[in-house]
Amino acid sequence: MKLSNLIQVRAAWALFALLLSACAFEGASVEEPHGLRITMKDVYQGVKEGDVVDVPLPNDNEYITVETCIENFSGAEQVIHKEDVFIAAEDGSHVFPVAVGYDQAEVFSWAVPLLEPVGGKRFPHEYYFFLVQSDALMNIPSYQSLGCETSSQFKSLALLFIVQKEIAGQPYALHFLDGEIQFAAKKPFSVSGYIKWGAGLAVFLFSIAVAVIIIGKKKAKRQATLSQEQNQDGG
Repeated sequence: MKLSNLIQVRAAWALFALLLSACAFEGASVEEPHGLRITMKDVYQGVKEGDVVDVPLPNDNEYITVETCIENFSGAEQVIHKEDVFIAAEDGSHVFPVAVGYDQAEVFSWAVPLLEPVGGKRFPHEYYFFLVQSDALMNIPSYQSLGCETSSQFKSLALLFIVQKEIAGQPYALHFLDGEIQFAAKKPFSVSGYIKWGAGLAVFLFSIAVAVIIIGKKKAKRQATLSQEQNQDGG
């Protein structure tokens, strides 16, 4: 195999492995007999994009953000209570959501026409988290959805949990009514992470290239030596 082809194959496999690990849980869903379905879109430690000013984080704790899509296929409005949704840790403890996040631009869409004439700027497309202050977590009208591409208003929905920092990366199970989805909350892959990954991949590919060149030179040298010996024997 040519060196260029070898490098392309190695790079493709490395990228595939990265995407596979990042999306292992993405799209996992649980369908309930009540006519509800929850789909986990993304989950990570911390808050990548969002305003959590009203959700204080205690010392030695970490946020876990679970981006979801919840659909109601029934002909009746469904009320999801706080105790209906929680994450279970390996030790069996239950962690309930402390806040619910919606797309900030969608939440304050009513304010945009009022702000623009006086020089106000548009709200960014990031999460605005509302502290959970009642038992009712959210209401979903009949045949409607929240946090889905087909949702009439809120196409982004995130549940915010707070856990102890030392166990933030352990396996969890997201419980939604009677169903559950297994997951592990990984740290967001930041720009610095991309740089480190890219540098590591570059070193890996460079090492392969050097090895191929060295092996090629040794093989060529052996062939030259063998050819020289054969010429001497023939003469």
